[in-house]
Amino acid sequence: SGLSPTRRAALPRAATPPAPLVRLRGGASPLQGLQNAYFGVPVFTRSWLSAIVAFAALNQIGLVPPEMLGLDATATVKRMQIWRPLTAASFLGGLGPQLLQKCYYLVQFGCQLERALGIAEFARVLASCAALLCIVCSTLGMQFIGDGLIMAITVLTCNQSPDQQVNMYGLNIPCAYLPFAQLCMSYLFTQQIPWTDILGALVGYVNYMINDNCKPDSVIYKRDNYAAKATSAKAKGAKTLGGSSSSSKKGGGGGKG
Repeated sequence: SGLSPTRRAALPRAATPPAPLVRLRGGASPLQGLQNAYFGVPVFTRSWLSAIVAFAALNQIGLVPPEMLGLDATATVKRMQIWRPLTAASFLGGLGPQLLQKCYYLVQFGCQLERALGIAEFARVLASCAALLCIVCSTLGMQFIGDGLIMAITVLTCNQSPDQQVNMYGLNIPCAYLPFAQLCMSYLFTQQIPWTDILGALVGYVNYMINDNCKPDSVIYKRDNYAAKATSAKAKGAKTLGGSSSSSKKGGGGGKG
């Protein structure tokens, strides 16, 4: 602080990293890049992801056994453990490669669907899928629904743009067939039938078919536009599918002169 301004200016300054290196690192530091990526995830998906990682870590160190997190109709109803459907949807096992894969699917498809539907509609769709999965899995004796719920979200997201091409292990497939490819790959990797994922896919398709809010705007617009044209054509007595009537083509129904 006692240096003159001239001598202070002559001191060497800390080197600034080149701009391409800063962009490659994801920001000013790796921690900053990780923080930006985390907070870039929509709030509902981010909360669900945080719960999955937290329960996996607590189970890994032995603080929370799976029995405390799974579905239990008796404990939920009689002992008022109403958190069990939430924990059953947020527990995917301990830390490992399978957890990372499921978290990747959650972030990839959950972000897209939440941004497409909005947080309120996304939460409602997630709650309805989770409720249906809880009923089915409790009946079948399954304790956890997290895998199935992520698969349901995957199905709903893929149906937003079914014709879009996606790359999976070097193969380009339509987005509509991605859930089936994931089921096949899951069976090949684990040599076990992914029953929970299959149930989740069925729940996702059922929710998509009965819920218009889950459909892309283009599908709803085409359906409503076609229905309006058909109603208008029927009222005019025309036999056409969205085109001009036969009478106008022949000039018999002109409105001018």
